[in-house]
Amino acid sequence: MQAHAEDRRARWRKLGASLLIGALVGFAGASLLGESIRAGVLGTLGVSQVAALGVAMVYLLMGLAVALGAAAPRVGSTFLNVEDADELREERASILPSGISCLAMAAGLAALALSGPEGLISPAVALGAFGLTLLVATWLSLGVVRRADELMRQVMRDGAAASFNLTFAVLGGWATLAHLGFTGGLAMLDVVSLLYALMLVGNFWVIGRRGMLMR
Repeated sequence: MQAHAEDRRARWRKLGASLLIGALVGFAGASLLGESIRAGVLGTLGVSQVAALGVAMVYLLMGLAVALGAAAPRVGSTFLNVEDADELREERASILPSGISCLAMAAGLAALALSGPEGLISPAVALGAFGLTLLVATWLSLGVVRRADELMRQVMRDGAAASFNLTFAVLGGWATLAHLGFTGGLAMLDVVSLLYALMLVGNFWVIGRRGMLMR
């Protein structure tokens, strides 16, 4: 009983440390992004573009964390959701592609955000970059699915279902209210950003519900 309680406290400490590290890194990234926007380094950006860059930064930080964990399992085991460094070594073939997939998605969304009439990237280049990164992310994700065991495949299916339901509720609800004149419509870039964001929320909700955040 005492060993179980101690193990539970250790899990809470690890989760707290991970959240603290994530908050600090996120704050630093958000501050850097804000300074770059204020200095005009990223061109003239609207609210939708800033929001898209914010979502892209979340994917970027996730991808970097997962890639670092796969490259340095001993370090990664201190903040990633794994039992120990050995699990990271065993799962490297699946974890590393997941990290690269997040980085690709971050790059594609950032390219969209930085395009436009006064953007740093032309629409044609942004479209090519977005399409290429989406293909890379999809190809890597399919490889992860093929290597996953039945439990993880079920988690992925549940995450996809939760993400779809969230997307239907949020985007469908917003579109309904906008159609009835209760709120304004969304910009197309906002729709893409929400698709990316709600996919994360749905998957994290499923993982948390299964108790897989406390490992």
